[in-house]
Amino acid sequence: MNLDRESEEISKVRGVCFIKIEAYEEGTEKTNLTCSTTSFALTVDDINDNAPNFTKPNYTGSVDENAKISISFDKSIEVKDIDQNNHNNINLTVHYPNMTIYSGIDVSPSTITGKGIVLLRVTKPFDYEEQKFVDLVLKAVDGQDSSLSSTCSIHIEIHDTNDNDPQFNFKEYNFNVSENSCKGTIVGIVNASDMDSGHFGNVSYQISGTNTRFAINTTSGEIFVATDKGCNCTKTECDDSDLNWEKNPVFFLTAVAQDGGGSRSPVSVEIHLLDINDNAPQFIYSKYETSIKENSTTFSSGDQQIFVQATDRDEINSPNSNISYCIVDDNDTCINHIHFHINQSGAVSCIKELDYEELSVSSRGKAGELRLRIKACDHGNSPLCSTVTLTTFVQDENDNNPTFNQTHKGSVKENSGIGTS
Repeated sequence: MNLDRESEEISKVRGVCFIKIEAYEEGTEKTNLTCSTTSFALTVDDINDNAPNFTKPNYTGSVDENAKISISFDKSIEVKDIDQNNHNNINLTVHYPNMTIYSGIDVSPSTITGKGIVLLRVTKPFDYEEQKFVDLVLKAVDGQDSSLSSTCSIHIEIHDTNDNDPQFNFKEYNFNVSENSCKGTIVGIVNASDMDSGHFGNVSYQISGTNTRFAINTTSGEIFVATDKGCNCTKTECDDSDLNWEKNPVFFLTAVAQDGGGSRSPVSVEIHLLDINDNAPQFIYSKYETSIKENSTTFSSGDQQIFVQATDRDEINSPNSNISYCIVDDNDTCINHIHFHINQSGAVSCIKELDYEELSVSSRGKAGELRLRIKACDHGNSPLCSTVTLTTFVQDENDNNPTFNQTHKGSVKENSGIGTS
């Protein structure tokens, strides 16, 4: 019979067994036989013959990312060694599944005598975005005999925390939209992502600096025109447009992305208005006047040209602001004038001398006046034009001899005296 110090019966008496011995006489006369008894204590010495063991083969725990804290498990991790008398010291270590040492978690306590509860504390925080869980092995080794050991599996779920701010796809955004655009016109989209999961990874958008001209879809990040003031306006109506290139060609805004945990990230947004042809050329003066002598192509000032110029408020050096000039008739149709020419710089020159006496009343207006209508048009897709009047005062020259209107006949006698009619 083998004695096991860890058996239930021997463990209850702490290894000390009291044994009673009875001695009987042997004989034929059974009535006269005697017996005696005695007892002795037998101490069963423990030997190191049991490995430490965990109460469960598997444990599941959880911990927040980025935290140096104890891991919370579904049940306490308990280990014990049923040996006695210094044969029950247990050393505990954490390993990868391939049994190499894992250094990111400390075991507390790392040494246990007999039995105890084990706590695992994170020393190297986890990153949820890199790993959602980790599987490890907790090993218990006998303090005297390393061949006596056991393991349990540890599954740790890592909880996401709001440790990441939303990140925009670009450092800044630049968009273009036509001036005088209508409400709802799409300008562009800003987009941000958040590496966190669930609620923490949900991103919403805000925008500032728009003064109600622009708005943003809080879910999609789509920026759109938020005003109808000046929508599809023409000419002078556009002066009051909220999106007027001539007054403010660029808007500087700030878009903000916010995640479900309240973390925010800003980004710069520039919205450039595209000029449309909504301004007609405007002459510098409301009317122009000059003078010239008849029979001359040089103006009275001594210049060969006079300038009739217009400006256009649309984008400089674009078709919308480039201007062409022409002389027009009463129907605003460009014509080739017999006496005057205007080039594309607005320079008017006299190409054929004027004859004061040949000016028609309709062209002269008042006596000695010649009125030209000059039109300036831009080069936009739908050209806009303005007209102005150039009045030329033609100075009469003494270039005609007197003439009789009819022939008169008369006679006088020869040798008549002075005064004879």
